Amino acid sequence: MLQLLGIDYVLDYNGVKSIDRTVHESNTDLVVNGGYDPGQGFDRHDMWHERLPLVMSKDIINRPVDEGCA
Repeated sequence: MLQLLGIDYVLDYNGVKSIDRTVHESNTDLVVNGGYDPGQGFDRHDMWHERLPLVMSKDIINRPVDEGCA
Protein backbone atom coordinates (compact mmCIF):
# COMPACT_ATOMS: atom_id res chain seq x y z
CA MET A 1 0.00 0.00 0.00
CA LEU A 2 2.76 2.43 0.89
CA GLN A 3 4.45 1.94 -2.46
CA LEU A 4 1.18 2.70 -4.27
CA LEU A 5 0.96 5.97 -2.35
CA GLY A 6 4.53 6.88 -3.30
CA ILE A 7 5.92 6.39 0.21
CA ASP A 8 9.42 4.99 0.44
CA TYR A 9 10.00 1.72 2.28
CA VAL A 10 10.39 2.23 6.02
CA LEU A 11 11.94 -0.63 7.99
CA ASP A 12 9.91 0.32 11.09
CA TYR A 13 6.70 -0.65 9.25
CA ASN A 14 7.95 -4.17 8.51
CA GLY A 15 5.61 -6.67 10.19
CA VAL A 16 2.95 -4.10 11.08
CA LYS A 17 -0.42 -5.60 10.17
CA SER A 18 -2.37 -2.37 9.92
CA ILE A 19 -1.07 0.92 8.59
CA ASP A 20 -3.48 3.78 8.07
CA ARG A 21 -2.63 6.96 6.25
CA THR A 22 -4.67 10.14 6.11
CA VAL A 23 -3.99 13.05 3.77
CA HIS A 24 -5.80 16.40 3.79
CA GLU A 25 -5.42 18.65 0.77
CA SER A 26 -7.67 21.26 -0.86
CA ASN A 27 -10.54 20.61 1.57
CA THR A 28 -10.48 16.89 0.72
CA ASP A 29 -9.56 14.03 3.03
CA LEU A 30 -8.15 10.75 1.76
CA VAL A 31 -8.08 7.97 4.33
CA VAL A 32 -6.37 4.72 3.34
CA ASN A 33 -6.84 1.70 5.56
CA GLY A 34 -3.88 -0.62 5.11
CA GLY A 35 -5.24 -3.77 6.67
CA TYR A 36 -6.87 -5.55 9.55
CA ASP A 37 -5.27 -6.21 12.89
CA PRO A 38 -7.08 -8.88 14.92
CA GLY A 39 -5.56 -7.40 18.06
CA GLN A 40 -7.81 -4.36 17.72
CA GLY A 41 -10.91 -6.41 18.49
CA PHE A 42 -13.02 -5.05 15.64
CA ASP A 43 -13.05 -5.01 11.87
CA ARG A 44 -13.11 -1.52 10.36
CA HIS A 45 -14.59 -2.89 7.13
CA ASP A 46 -17.65 -4.28 8.91
CA MET A 47 -17.92 -1.19 11.09
CA TRP A 48 -18.13 0.97 7.95
CA HIS A 49 -21.02 -1.13 6.62
CA GLU A 50 -22.80 -0.96 9.98
CA ARG A 51 -22.49 2.82 10.33
CA LEU A 52 -23.08 4.04 6.77
CA PRO A 53 -26.87 3.48 6.92
CA LEU A 54 -26.95 5.69 10.01
CA VAL A 55 -26.02 8.72 7.87
CA MET A 56 -27.37 7.72 4.43
CA SER A 57 -30.55 6.02 3.32
CA LYS A 58 -29.98 2.45 2.14
CA ASP A 59 -31.95 3.37 -1.00
CA ILE A 60 -29.25 5.77 -2.22
CA ILE A 61 -26.11 3.88 -1.18
CA ASN A 62 -24.13 2.82 -4.23
CA ARG A 63 -23.00 -0.69 -3.24
CA PRO A 64 -19.75 -0.80 -5.29
CA VAL A 65 -18.69 2.60 -3.89
CA ASP A 66 -19.72 1.49 -0.39
CA GLU A 67 -17.58 -1.63 -0.71
CA GLY A 68 -14.62 0.33 -2.05
CA CYS A 69 -14.81 2.79 0.84
CA ALA A 70 -15.08 0.02 3.39
